[in-house]
Amino acid sequence: MTAVVHGIFPTPLYMNSLDTEIDESLLKYVNNLEICSNTLNWMSKNNYILEEPIFKTIKLKLEQMLNEYFINIMGVDLENKLKIVITQSWVNINKKNFSHHQHCHPNSIVSGVVYLQADKKVDKINFLKDEYEFLKFDKIRWNEYNSEQYSFPINKGDVILFPSNLMHSVDKNKTDNTRISLSFNTFVKGKLGKKSNLNELEL
Repeated sequence: MTAVVHGIFPTPLYMNSLDTEIDESLLKYVNNLEICSNTLNWMSKNNYILEEPIFKTIKLKLEQMLNEYFINIMGVDLENKLKIVITQSWVNINKKNFSHHQHCHPNSIVSGVVYLQADKKVDKINFLKDEYEFLKFDKIRWNEYNSEQYSFPINKGDVILFPSNLMHSVDKNKTDNTRISLSFNTFVKGKLGKKSNLNELEL
């Protein structure tokens, strides 16, 4: 008899690209933003950055990707009752020796990041398993069931969408090139659940 192993309840990580939308005028605008200190890097003081006119086209494309994520991955009906909206959005700036601490995004359903300036040869994002291991075994090999971290190379224009409760981080920038990304959170407007099921919620 041959054993069968099923991977259940996977975590969706959506990847796409906006490379054609990131031009020199946009990068010039971003490099002139007023910034403030974050935990291990810098961020824009404006944390509703996607509301700025210069990001109009990018925001529209991100909304299309979010709809695709909710409809095709989450299987959510967005036709009549619900609308997915981008809430806060901000720019992250990682100069040499700067990094991004391990964190997740509360008060959001799906979060995303767009890389405005990055090099896949050296830059990556890490996603971490946020689950307490009550027994710690020495592993002789890693697989999709016992891995504690996944790392993905990132390039200019890359877009990543993921569940907001998924822990993630970015390693220290060891190059002289500044890594710049734009992060955002989302929520829904409209009606969830059904009155007959006693779980109706209107937002």
